[in-house]
Amino acid sequence: MAITASRASWRSFSLNNWVFSQEQAFITFGAFAALVYGLISIGGYVGDHLLGTKRTLVLGAIVLAIGYFMTGMSLLNPDLIFIALGTIAVGNGLFKANPASLLSKCYQPKDPRLDGAFTLFYMSINIGSLLSLSLAPVIADKFGYAVTYNLCGAGLIVALLVYFACRGMVKNIGSEPDHKPLRFRNLLLVLLGTVVMIFLCAWLMHNVKIANLVLIVLSIVVTIFFFREAFRLDKTGRNKMFVAFILMIEAVLFYILYAQMPTSLNFFAINNVHHEILGFAINPVSFQALKPILGGRRQSGTGSDLHPAG
Repeated sequence: MAITASRASWRSFSLNNWVFSQEQAFITFGAFAALVYGLISIGGYVGDHLLGTKRTLVLGAIVLAIGYFMTGMSLLNPDLIFIALGTIAVGNGLFKANPASLLSKCYQPKDPRLDGAFTLFYMSINIGSLLSLSLAPVIADKFGYAVTYNLCGAGLIVALLVYFACRGMVKNIGSEPDHKPLRFRNLLLVLLGTVVMIFLCAWLMHNVKIANLVLIVLSIVVTIFFFREAFRLDKTGRNKMFVAFILMIEAVLFYILYAQMPTSLNFFAINNVHHEILGFAINPVSFQALKPILGGRRQSGTGSDLHPAG
């Protein structure tokens, strides 16, 4: 909910509180979105190989909460905004991949309940998106953006408290490092890397041309690495990798369009759409809530017995 609420409020937040032109708001959000999604693979690696899925999930939520509180504070100190956005990007990278990873480990690979569990998981995301996209613009309009972003941070703190209260349910579930004592060396490495990445992300968002160059280079390197690994496999595995690559290209196109929601589509709703329905005034930023409304229909065949196998 928090990351969706922050996206929903970004347009008005950036234009109303700093001397950001519409173009600057678009460019900054584009760099931020690229970092938000680009760092997810690093969080997955940390969860699988260094700290464990559950520890990385907790660390990511803490970093995210700090980022949202810093965003609220940036109204008092505008110099904080890029550091705050960098903190959110890194926190999201640490957090994002690990809930799904933890859920996948709750069931055996061919357990038919797994599809139903993921359906419910993504339904919960859509419900959270609906609430945050509907409420965040209203709260920002009535009480200010500082309250909105501080509520995002507070929501993550509540989520952490719920996790710690219920963690016994996944006591014996996790990646390999979760089942071993925490190695101080790995924790120190991840914490130092987190701090470095926060400042690097802040610098890249402040220097968007360099950020674009870095993203192009990384895209080329990742593509080369992907095909190198594909050609090391047998024919069946190689063909599966090629299919996966095609699906990834489709996903890139989808997220390019998806990223227009808090930018181009948001401004279109503000400037070109009548803001009343049946006489009731609607905050135009809240039109973004149409996405989770349309995407949140429950799919058939979710199953009713979804208790973890572990």
